[in-house]
Amino acid sequence: MGGALRLMSNKGCLRKNTMKVKIINLPNGYKRIIYGKYFEQFDLDYEQDLDVLKKDIEFALSVIEYNRSIFKKFSSLFENKIIFVYQGGHHLDIIDRDKGSLK
Repeated sequence: MGGALRLMSNKGCLRKNTMKVKIINLPNGYKRIIYGKYFEQFDLDYEQDLDVLKKDIEFALSVIEYNRSIFKKFSSLFENKIIFVYQGGHHLDIIDRDKGSLK
């Protein structure tokens, strides 16, 4: 299936009136749309099934969280937040449990 992978709410993606969006044509004819502040920070195989992609994102986030001192750019990502990857019917989203999509 296609679907969207949002690595941040689209409201937060606007930078100088532009939003970075990546479109991937999947082998089954669907398109996968990827956007958000953090998607360029993850070098992932976005053509995988969503459940496998979710596990890869969770793993990447755990590496970043464990090595916060190395990944200073992301240090505020985990500050006072409970982060998890939400999987809907056709999309993934990185969520702060108490506030919704990351902003």
